[in-house]
Amino acid sequence: GAKEIRASAEGLRVGEQLEFGLVALRDAGEANSRAASEHFLRRQLVEAKEYVSDSAERDVLQDLRAKLEVYIYAIEANQDARPQFEAAFASARAWTRINFERSRAIRVVEARWDRVAGLVAATSLFVIAFGIAALALWMRRRTFAPALQLAHTIERYAAGERSARAAETGAQEFRTIAHQFNDMASTLEGQRTTQLTFLAGVAHDLRNPLTALTMAVAAIPPDQPL
Repeated sequence: GAKEIRASAEGLRVGEQLEFGLVALRDAGEANSRAASEHFLRRQLVEAKEYVSDSAERDVLQDLRAKLEVYIYAIEANQDARPQFEAAFASARAWTRINFERSRAIRVVEARWDRVAGLVAATSLFVIAFGIAALALWMRRRTFAPALQLAHTIERYAAGERSARAAETGAQEFRTIAHQFNDMASTLEGQRTTQLTFLAGVAHDLRNPLTALTMAVAAIPPDQPL
């Protein structure tokens, strides 16, 4: 996680500081400069101890501390300290390499988890989109389609198509409205049929006396008024 990344990054930084301090100690000419470099190296070793995460790093750090002391002793004894410097520098480089490899391994794992998270996110988005589409389709079939069909039936009926009837489908509310509309249309159709029957009877009842009156009037000579 973030804690491991920070530890590896700090360990890498300390390793680079140790390498720099060893070079500075090697090139120091005066006693004061050597003392400052030695103090800097020992302080970095103490700091490096905080970022040890396993036994391999602990062993490398102990080896580096021991070789650094041997290197400092060789300098103070005015000996040829080049072999000791090479040994200490190689140990510092080993510490840096361990932290570099650990940092890279953590980044590889994080990249893998990022890909997994991206895949999960993409899958989640697909599922959500599919769910929204399915919900929209369900609502269209369950709500919008019956509502539009009912409105279209009412428009047909209003335009004069008295036989138009609504399909009683969809939600309960739409089925109730469609049923009430169909009952109303059937009732109005029945009333209309009754009215037409009544008017037909009245016309029939009026036809006979009107026919007799028409014949009687036709029989009157036009030049002999009543």
